[in-house]
Amino acid sequence: MFGRNRRRELSEGTHVGRRRLAGERFPGGKVKPRDEGDRRAPTLWRRIKDGAVKGGAHPYAGTVLGRLSIYGLLTDAEVEAGFRVAEIVGRYERVSGAPRRTCASPAYERGFGFLLDGAVLADDNLARRFERRVRRARRSYEHLLDHIPERAREPLLTVCVEDREINSLLHKGLAALLRRLAVTFGFAAAPRARRARARRPPDAGALAGTLIDLLARWFADHRATIVEFKLDTADPDIRAVTGFGRGAGGDISHAVALARGEVTAEDLDAAIVKAALAKGWTERRAEAR
Repeated sequence: MFGRNRRRELSEGTHVGRRRLAGERFPGGKVKPRDEGDRRAPTLWRRIKDGAVKGGAHPYAGTVLGRLSIYGLLTDAEVEAGFRVAEIVGRYERVSGAPRRTCASPAYERGFGFLLDGAVLADDNLARRFERRVRRARRSYEHLLDHIPERAREPLLTVCVEDREINSLLHKGLAALLRRLAVTFGFAAAPRARRARARRPPDAGALAGTLIDLLARWFADHRATIVEFKLDTADPDIRAVTGFGRGAGGDISHAVALARGEVTAEDLDAAIVKAALAKGWTERRAEAR
Protein backbone atom coordinates (compact mmCIF):
# COMPACT_ATOMS: atom_id res chain seq x y z
CA MET A 1 0.00 0.00 0.00
CA PHE A 2 2.87 2.39 0.82
CA GLY A 3 5.72 3.13 -1.49
CA ARG A 4 9.33 2.52 -0.48
CA ASN A 5 9.97 6.20 0.39
CA ARG A 6 6.73 6.42 2.36
CA ARG A 7 7.62 3.36 4.43
CA ARG A 8 11.09 4.81 5.04
CA GLU A 9 9.57 8.07 6.40
CA LEU A 10 7.31 6.13 8.75
CA SER A 11 10.13 3.90 9.95
CA GLU A 12 12.36 6.93 10.65
CA GLY A 13 9.66 8.55 12.86
CA THR A 14 8.87 11.46 10.56
CA HIS A 15 5.64 13.20 11.65
CA VAL A 16 2.82 12.70 9.17
CA GLY A 17 -0.34 14.78 9.19
CA ARG A 18 -1.32 18.18 10.58
CA ARG A 19 1.34 20.16 12.38
CA ARG A 20 1.20 20.24 16.15
CA LEU A 21 -0.29 23.47 17.49
CA ALA A 22 1.98 25.48 19.74
CA GLY A 23 0.77 26.80 23.08
CA GLU A 24 0.04 25.86 26.64
CA ARG A 25 -1.88 22.63 27.07
CA PHE A 26 -4.11 20.91 29.62
CA PRO A 27 -2.83 17.70 31.29
CA GLY A 28 -4.90 15.74 28.76
CA GLY A 29 -3.06 17.35 25.85
CA LYS A 30 -5.76 19.78 24.69
CA VAL A 31 -4.50 23.25 23.84
CA LYS A 32 -5.68 25.90 26.31
CA PRO A 33 -7.66 28.73 24.68
CA ARG A 34 -5.99 32.11 24.69
CA ASP A 35 -7.67 34.78 26.79
CA GLU A 36 -8.01 37.70 24.41
CA GLY A 37 -10.60 39.55 26.51
CA ASP A 38 -14.06 40.60 25.43
CA ARG A 39 -13.63 42.18 22.01
CA ARG A 40 -17.31 43.01 21.85
CA ALA A 41 -17.29 45.60 24.65
CA PRO A 42 -15.94 48.69 22.80
CA THR A 43 -17.80 47.86 19.59
CA LEU A 44 -21.01 47.06 21.44
CA TRP A 45 -20.90 50.32 23.35
CA ARG A 46 -20.20 52.28 20.17
CA ARG A 47 -23.23 50.74 18.49
CA ILE A 48 -25.43 51.49 21.50
CA LYS A 49 -24.16 55.06 21.70
CA ASP A 50 -24.56 55.73 17.98
CA GLY A 51 -28.03 54.26 18.02
CA ALA A 52 -29.01 56.39 21.00
CA VAL A 53 -27.79 59.57 19.30
CA LYS A 54 -29.57 58.76 16.04
CA GLY A 55 -32.74 57.91 17.94
CA GLY A 56 -32.79 61.31 19.65
CA ALA A 57 -31.82 60.01 23.08
CA HIS A 58 -30.76 62.27 25.92
CA PRO A 59 -27.16 63.51 25.54
CA TYR A 60 -26.39 62.18 29.04
CA ALA A 61 -26.55 58.65 27.61
CA GLY A 62 -23.24 59.13 25.81
CA THR A 63 -21.25 60.23 28.87
CA VAL A 64 -18.72 58.26 30.87
CA LEU A 65 -21.30 57.93 33.62
CA GLY A 66 -23.75 56.50 31.12
CA ARG A 67 -21.23 53.94 29.92
CA LEU A 68 -20.37 52.88 33.46
CA SER A 69 -24.07 52.44 34.10
CA ILE A 70 -24.52 50.24 31.03
CA TYR A 71 -21.56 48.12 32.12
CA GLY A 72 -23.25 47.63 35.48
CA LEU A 73 -20.58 49.49 37.47
CA LEU A 74 -22.93 52.25 38.65
CA THR A 75 -26.58 52.22 39.68
CA ASP A 76 -29.16 54.68 38.42
CA ALA A 77 -29.05 56.66 41.67
CA GLU A 78 -25.24 56.88 41.53
CA VAL A 79 -25.34 58.12 37.93
CA GLU A 80 -27.95 60.72 38.83
CA ALA A 81 -25.73 61.87 41.70
CA GLY A 82 -22.84 62.26 39.26
CA PHE A 83 -24.96 64.43 36.99
CA ARG A 84 -25.98 66.57 39.96
CA VAL A 85 -22.33 67.05 40.91
CA ALA A 86 -21.52 68.33 37.42
CA GLU A 87 -24.49 70.71 37.46
CA ILE A 88 -23.51 72.13 40.87
CA VAL A 89 -19.92 72.70 39.74
CA GLY A 90 -21.02 74.28 36.46
CA ARG A 91 -23.47 76.60 38.20
CA TYR A 92 -20.87 77.65 40.78
CA GLU A 93 -18.17 78.35 38.19
CA ARG A 94 -20.57 80.43 36.15
CA VAL A 95 -21.60 82.70 39.02
CA SER A 96 -17.98 82.89 40.21
CA GLY A 97 -16.88 84.29 36.87
CA ALA A 98 -14.72 81.29 35.94
CA PRO A 99 -14.32 80.57 32.22
CA ARG A 100 -16.29 77.72 30.73
CA ARG A 101 -14.35 74.46 30.69
CA THR A 102 -13.28 73.29 27.26
CA CYS A 103 -13.65 69.66 28.29
CA ALA A 104 -17.06 69.46 29.93
CA SER A 105 -19.90 67.01 30.32
CA PRO A 106 -23.48 67.79 29.21
CA ALA A 107 -24.52 68.07 32.86
CA TYR A 108 -21.82 70.67 33.45
CA GLU A 109 -22.96 72.60 30.39
CA ARG A 110 -26.51 72.56 31.71
CA GLY A 111 -25.40 73.89 35.08
CA PHE A 112 -23.12 76.52 33.56
CA GLY A 113 -25.85 77.86 31.29
CA PHE A 114 -25.12 81.14 29.57
CA LEU A 115 -23.40 84.31 30.75
CA LEU A 116 -25.45 87.41 31.51
CA ASP A 117 -24.44 90.63 29.86
CA GLY A 118 -24.15 93.99 31.61
CA ALA A 119 -27.50 95.27 30.36
CA VAL A 120 -29.36 92.47 32.11
CA LEU A 121 -27.44 92.98 35.36
CA ALA A 122 -28.26 96.71 35.26
CA ASP A 123 -31.89 95.92 36.05
CA ASP A 124 -32.39 96.02 39.83
CA ASN A 125 -34.86 93.13 39.99
CA LEU A 126 -32.70 90.91 37.81
CA ALA A 127 -29.60 91.88 39.77
CA ARG A 128 -31.21 90.92 43.09
CA ARG A 129 -32.41 87.65 41.59
CA PHE A 130 -28.92 86.98 40.30
CA GLU A 131 -27.43 87.64 43.75
CA ARG A 132 -29.78 85.08 45.29
CA ARG A 133 -28.71 82.56 42.69
CA VAL A 134 -25.08 83.29 43.47
CA ARG A 135 -25.62 82.63 47.18
CA ARG A 136 -27.51 79.41 46.49
CA ALA A 137 -24.84 78.21 44.06
CA ARG A 138 -22.06 78.87 46.55
CA ARG A 139 -23.90 77.14 49.39
CA SER A 140 -24.54 74.10 47.20
CA TYR A 141 -20.91 73.99 46.11
CA GLU A 142 -19.58 74.29 49.66
CA HIS A 143 -22.04 71.64 50.84
CA LEU A 144 -20.81 69.37 48.05
CA LEU A 145 -17.16 69.81 48.99
CA ASP A 146 -17.97 68.95 52.61
CA HIS A 147 -19.07 65.48 51.46
CA ILE A 148 -16.11 64.77 49.15
CA PRO A 149 -12.77 63.67 50.61
CA GLU A 150 -9.79 65.62 49.33
CA ARG A 151 -8.16 62.64 47.61
CA ALA A 152 -11.41 61.64 45.89
CA ARG A 153 -12.15 65.01 44.28
CA GLU A 154 -9.93 64.62 41.22
CA PRO A 155 -11.38 61.32 39.91
CA LEU A 156 -14.92 62.48 40.72
CA LEU A 157 -14.58 65.76 38.86
CA THR A 158 -12.75 64.09 35.98
CA VAL A 159 -15.66 61.73 35.32
CA CYS A 160 -18.64 63.89 36.25
CA VAL A 161 -17.52 67.38 35.20
CA GLU A 162 -14.98 66.81 32.44
CA ASP A 163 -16.57 63.60 31.11
CA ARG A 164 -13.22 61.84 30.88
CA GLU A 165 -12.41 58.24 31.78
CA ILE A 166 -10.28 57.36 34.80
CA ASN A 167 -8.23 54.33 35.74
CA SER A 168 -10.47 51.30 36.13
CA LEU A 169 -8.90 50.63 39.52
CA LEU A 170 -10.64 53.78 40.76
CA HIS A 171 -14.13 52.70 39.66
CA LYS A 172 -14.93 50.99 42.95
CA GLY A 173 -14.03 54.04 45.01
CA LEU A 174 -15.96 56.28 42.61
CA ALA A 175 -19.08 54.14 42.98
CA ALA A 176 -18.84 54.23 46.77
CA LEU A 177 -18.51 58.02 46.78
CA LEU A 178 -21.42 58.48 44.36
CA ARG A 179 -23.51 56.15 46.51
CA ARG A 180 -22.97 58.39 49.54
CA LEU A 181 -23.72 61.49 47.48
CA ALA A 182 -26.90 59.87 46.16
CA VAL A 183 -28.08 59.47 49.74
CA THR A 184 -27.16 63.09 50.48
CA PHE A 185 -29.07 64.38 47.44
CA GLY A 186 -32.07 62.20 48.25
CA PHE A 187 -31.75 59.95 45.19
CA ALA A 188 -31.30 56.83 47.30
CA ALA A 189 -32.40 55.74 50.74
CA ALA A 190 -29.84 55.64 53.48
CA PRO A 191 -28.71 52.12 54.33
CA ARG A 192 -30.44 50.73 57.36
CA ALA A 193 -28.26 50.57 60.41
CA ARG A 194 -27.91 47.05 61.63
CA ARG A 195 -29.37 46.60 65.03
CA ALA A 196 -26.86 45.25 67.44
CA ARG A 197 -27.90 41.91 68.77
CA ALA A 198 -28.54 41.95 72.45
CA ARG A 199 -25.87 39.99 74.21
CA ARG A 200 -27.21 37.07 76.13
CA PRO A 201 -26.23 37.13 79.77
CA PRO A 202 -23.64 34.50 80.67
CA ASP A 203 -25.15 31.27 81.91
CA ALA A 204 -23.84 30.51 85.38
CA GLY A 205 -25.64 27.15 85.45
CA ALA A 206 -23.85 25.84 82.37
CA LEU A 207 -20.47 26.90 83.70
CA ALA A 208 -21.14 25.32 87.09
CA GLY A 209 -22.40 22.13 85.46
CA THR A 210 -19.17 21.87 83.45
CA LEU A 211 -17.09 22.19 86.61
CA ILE A 212 -19.09 19.60 88.55
CA ASP A 213 -19.11 17.13 85.64
CA LEU A 214 -15.34 17.50 85.31
CA LEU A 215 -14.88 16.61 88.99
CA ALA A 216 -17.30 13.69 88.80
CA ARG A 217 -15.57 12.31 85.69
CA TRP A 218 -12.19 12.36 87.43
CA PHE A 219 -13.52 10.35 90.36
CA ALA A 220 -15.25 7.90 88.01
CA ASP A 221 -11.99 7.37 86.09
CA HIS A 222 -10.29 6.51 89.38
CA ARG A 223 -13.12 4.21 90.45
CA ALA A 224 -14.07 6.34 93.40
CA THR A 225 -17.23 8.07 94.58
CA ILE A 226 -17.68 11.57 95.91
CA VAL A 227 -19.24 12.01 99.32
CA GLU A 228 -18.53 15.64 100.10
CA PHE A 229 -17.41 18.75 98.27
CA LYS A 230 -15.95 22.08 99.25
CA LEU A 231 -16.10 25.35 97.34
CA ASP A 232 -12.92 27.43 97.26
CA THR A 233 -13.51 31.20 96.82
CA ALA A 234 -10.05 32.48 97.72
CA ASP A 235 -9.35 33.82 94.21
CA PRO A 236 -12.07 36.28 93.07
CA ASP A 237 -11.60 35.37 89.38
CA ILE A 238 -11.30 31.58 89.75
CA ARG A 239 -13.66 29.11 91.30
CA ALA A 240 -12.37 25.75 92.53
CA VAL A 241 -14.24 22.73 93.88
CA THR A 242 -12.63 19.97 95.90
CA GLY A 243 -14.26 16.58 96.08
CA PHE A 244 -13.80 14.12 98.94
CA GLY A 245 -14.65 10.46 98.52
CA ARG A 246 -13.63 6.87 98.90
CA GLY A 247 -11.79 4.66 96.48
CA ALA A 248 -10.21 1.23 96.41
CA GLY A 249 -7.18 2.57 98.25
CA GLY A 250 -9.14 4.50 100.88
CA ASP A 251 -10.02 8.16 101.16
CA ILE A 252 -9.31 10.26 98.09
CA SER A 253 -9.68 13.92 97.21
CA HIS A 254 -9.26 15.98 94.07
CA ALA A 255 -9.85 19.61 93.06
CA VAL A 256 -10.84 21.21 89.76
CA ALA A 257 -11.00 24.92 88.90
CA LEU A 258 -12.00 27.29 86.12
CA ALA A 259 -12.16 31.03 85.44
CA ARG A 260 -15.58 32.57 86.05
CA GLY A 261 -15.23 35.00 83.11
CA GLU A 262 -18.16 37.44 82.94
CA VAL A 263 -20.33 35.48 85.33
CA THR A 264 -20.74 37.16 88.69
CA ALA A 265 -19.15 35.41 91.64
CA GLU A 266 -22.45 35.21 93.55
CA ASP A 267 -24.33 33.59 90.67
CA LEU A 268 -21.56 31.10 89.96
CA ASP A 269 -21.16 30.10 93.64
CA ALA A 270 -24.88 29.47 93.96
CA ALA A 271 -24.96 27.48 90.70
CA ILE A 272 -21.99 25.30 91.76
CA VAL A 273 -23.55 24.45 95.12
CA LYS A 274 -26.87 23.69 93.44
CA ALA A 275 -25.26 21.38 90.84
CA ALA A 276 -23.23 19.54 93.49
CA LEU A 277 -26.21 19.02 95.78
CA ALA A 278 -28.20 17.69 92.82
CA LYS A 279 -25.61 14.89 92.52
CA GLY A 280 -26.22 13.91 96.13
CA TRP A 281 -22.99 15.33 97.50
CA THR A 282 -22.78 16.98 100.90
CA GLU A 283 -21.15 20.37 101.27
CA ARG A 284 -18.26 20.42 103.71
CA ARG A 285 -18.26 23.56 105.72
CA ALA A 286 -15.09 25.29 106.90
CA GLU A 287 -14.14 24.10 110.35
CA ALA A 288 -14.65 26.73 113.04
CA ARG A 289 -11.57 27.52 115.10
